[in-house]
Amino acid sequence: MVSVREIVRFVEKVAPPRMAESWDPIGLQTGSMNTETEAVLLCLDITSAAVARARAERANLIITHHPMIFSPLQTVRADVPEQQLLYNLISHQISVFSAHTNLDAAPGGVADCLAQSLELESDAWQTVFPMSETIPGYTDAGHGRYTDLYQPIKLSKLKRIVADRLGSSGCRVNIDSDPVTSRIAVFPGSFSEEWVSDLALLDIDTIITGELKHNVGLALAHRGIAAIDAGHDVTERVVLNPLAEKLKKEFVDLSFTVYTGLDYNRMAF
Repeated sequence: MVSVREIVRFVEKVAPPRMAESWDPIGLQTGSMNTETEAVLLCLDITSAAVARARAERANLIITHHPMIFSPLQTVRADVPEQQLLYNLISHQISVFSAHTNLDAAPGGVADCLAQSLELESDAWQTVFPMSETIPGYTDAGHGRYTDLYQPIKLSKLKRIVADRLGSSGCRVNIDSDPVTSRIAVFPGSFSEEWVSDLALLDIDTIITGELKHNVGLALAHRGIAAIDAGHDVTERVVLNPLAEKLKKEFVDLSFTVYTGLDYNRMAF
């Protein structure tokens, strides 16, 4: 048997908590560090289906990307949907641990997994916005990754590649033309408005991200930067299997299951 504490320590070596944004409530959100476990579920979000899958796999630890609790709770009630999830987790003694913006920024984390999953013919990927505080052994940590393509391609072709490689049911773009793209940056999940002005300094002409506010898309377009919005989920779930493989190598006697979860942008007619 392995304790939750041992698993948490390993994940925090992969993605040190110091890399997380100050507003980000990462870490253990339910359960106990002392609980022993034989099975672990990895997913993006805590949903009723994720909890059901954890129970089916006899997993009493769920590692999520998105923290379940962002704001302080006034109650934990079984008749309020979001609180019912927490109520059920506690009732079934399932611990929940989240690695969010720290896993985004970490070398080998979400940004790197997104970059590699696109399988573009390009130079080596570099960090767009390195961490302001350098952590020994994590020199490539930071937000976003960028690269130069060996051969520039049309935005429309890049959009098709992104949709195909990520399994996106549809990508949005922020411009109504079809420019040639050559220096590309990836930002998993939500793209932050504070990054807009600095992208032009790096001559980045195209970004691939998971979520883009309307005004931010316009701000990028004004600067001549194309944006492909592929869907929050598909740009982040790319990290789940690689993280599970790292955990399997470290804890060979444990069972690790990846649950891909809710497909946010699936369109059904």
